[in-house]
Amino acid sequence: MGVESLPVFTPLARKRWESIPADARQCLLANVG
Repeated sequence: MGVESLPVFTPLARKRWESIPADARQCLLANVG
């Protein structure tokens, strides 16, 4: 999965997203996608 497939974040949202562990991100993306 490339970065281009991620939604566009505001700086604050990006900071919050980057604070999420990678495995949790994958779970969130799987639920959204």
